[in-house]
Amino acid sequence: KVASMADDFEAILGDPRVQMGFLIADTSRLLRSSFDAAMLAEGATRTKWRALIYILRDPGLSQSRLAEYLDIGRAAAGETTAYLVKAGLVERRKDGEDNRAWNLFATDLGYETAPELTEVALKLIDDVFAGISDEEVDRVVYVLGKMSRALERAPER
Repeated sequence: KVASMADDFEAILGDPRVQMGFLIADTSRLLRSSFDAAMLAEGATRTKWRALIYILRDPGLSQSRLAEYLDIGRAAAGETTAYLVKAGLVERRKDGEDNRAWNLFATDLGYETAPELTEVALKLIDDVFAGISDEEVDRVVYVLGKMSRALERAPER
């Protein structure tokens, strides 16, 4: 019975779809780690950079919505926002309709800093994609898009 289970396990691991799932997870982890290291060298973190970019893209964004975009809790989004405010990159303004809510706006310094951090991110992307053709990228984007749509349609498990 143990030999049969081992054979089943090997068959599962040999399935290219399973291998792809592991590769997606591993690549995502490695990319996040590399991105974190690159951002830390600039005195930022991936989460703070992403938060600033979301705020720049959507001026007046609420902290709650920012938490959703970053896939973090509201308390963690509050801490990230507090850091950005303290650094002078973002300012909080009371929501005109809901006194409990804060809307977030980039400051002039936030607008000046974002391109510098974006340049670091683009350098990493250039390094990661060196030797990968545009056609290969297009094919992976297409396949990952199909997988993403299938997962969005799947019932909650």
